[in-house]
Amino acid sequence: METSRIGSRRSIHQSRRLISRPRARWSVPAARGSTFRRFAASAKSLRASTRKKDAEAIRELEPLDRELLKLAQFQIKQLSAALDQVLCDALDQAAPKLRTIDATLMPEEVLRELKVPLDKFTADIRSRVRCKRCDARRILKCEPCQGSGEQTCAACKGKGRTPAAVEKNDPNEKFGDAVCIPCRGIGTILCPDCKATREVTIHYKPEKNRKRDPDYVNTESGKETEAIDKVLSPKTWRSRHDNAWAASLTASKAKGGGEITCPDCQGAVFSPPMTPIDNTSVSACRELAEKYAQGIKTWDPLGFEPVAYDQDVVRDECFRLQKGKWVK
Repeated sequence: METSRIGSRRSIHQSRRLISRPRARWSVPAARGSTFRRFAASAKSLRASTRKKDAEAIRELEPLDRELLKLAQFQIKQLSAALDQVLCDALDQAAPKLRTIDATLMPEEVLRELKVPLDKFTADIRSRVRCKRCDARRILKCEPCQGSGEQTCAACKGKGRTPAAVEKNDPNEKFGDAVCIPCRGIGTILCPDCKATREVTIHYKPEKNRKRDPDYVNTESGKETEAIDKVLSPKTWRSRHDNAWAASLTASKAKGGGEITCPDCQGAVFSPPMTPIDNTSVSACRELAEKYAQGIKTWDPLGFEPVAYDQDVVRDECFRLQKGKWVK
């Protein structure tokens, strides 16, 4: 019993930290996402298993419930507007709205009117829309790198050396004293938007009439410096294997980048089904959703049941709401 109480208190403190965050973060449009739903569900379940006399804990959990209700109301309005656009044959406007709706927050009777699961209905609508931006190709040329997969380093303007070293122009200056840290002296970086890859070659200074063979490092966007630093120390600019001094770094041409998934259609395949949209079901669903959106009908977004939940489940938060029911 004592262990259960401690676990409950730990979860309460987690919820308090969440509530203490800036209010702007929990605005309804920004609140969409599994992280918020998980904390809100935790708060709801925690309230059910909290002692009724613990008024402080219940009071501090109420803001999460209110924010969840705002989120659900926002999404039911989005659903109503999207279905109205489907009936008006404005599928290109309805598809983006449908993609943002979380079915777990919708009233069950509204979803039943569609006759098919919401995700399948959304996929059907998206398959009927020919994206104007990519012309159904699903991919676009990456604008930041202009399709090359590489970007000029903003710190050194492609020089590979610090501005001070460029101005000084000392041919005897050590590599480590002049190298541009962000690009590791290469002059370019892999484009972080299109996920390119390339091979970086680390050249070393010869020592005692012995020529040191270069090292070859395979890198990818966002992790290039990490991969280089595993071979070459960024503090001493020596090889981590045998302490050989680095002389320069070069890179091959980027591969696999230059293209991004179209942000408008999110890579949806344009393949219109032969069967028409069931406007009767869509109309019935829209009318019912509109009643919820206007407040004529109300619902609990979490499908909360007046049953105290297992403290172990509340403590480790290994639960989620699926089709209106709590599952482990």
